[in-house]
Amino acid sequence: MGEKISNIYAVLAHLKMYGYSLATVRAEAFAGRGAWCLVPWAEYRGMDEEYVYPAQSRRTDRVAGGADMVFTRGSERMWLRLSAGGGYDAVLQGSLALPVADIEAAIVEMVRHDFARMSLGAAEAHVSLRADRVLRRGVGIFAAGCYSLRRWNDGTLSHAAALSVGIAF
Repeated sequence: MGEKISNIYAVLAHLKMYGYSLATVRAEAFAGRGAWCLVPWAEYRGMDEEYVYPAQSRRTDRVAGGADMVFTRGSERMWLRLSAGGGYDAVLQGSLALPVADIEAAIVEMVRHDFARMSLGAAEAHVSLRADRVLRRGVGIFAAGCYSLRRWNDGTLSHAAALSVGIAF
């Protein structure tokens, strides 16, 4: 039999190519009647990224604000929520650590250009749909989908879609 690896997590961590952490703080207010609701929101996003190649560390702090229009319909056991809205985010500060000694000039330029674009503000529009089903008191399941379009201040567009399913407590 082979030798037991005492700390497999340290070995796996050593092999990772990318590290990412995101801290988000969000505040929302609700104003509405019946099934319709206007939800203004404000958000702080702190993001740290670490890449193995080309070796780099990125940090950005952003603030964002906007509003969503939400339509909710439901019964005792099933809820459906449709929302559409948008907002704008701006960078408070950003930093890029990029040791250039062992990296080709074209790659260095690409990384700097990408970081400069990500350090700009962006306008975003999004739409989402979520369905919740109560299984028993205090436990339910949900399925959700979201699509967003972001336009950075340099004119670049980015698209994102997310699907999720889970258990809600």
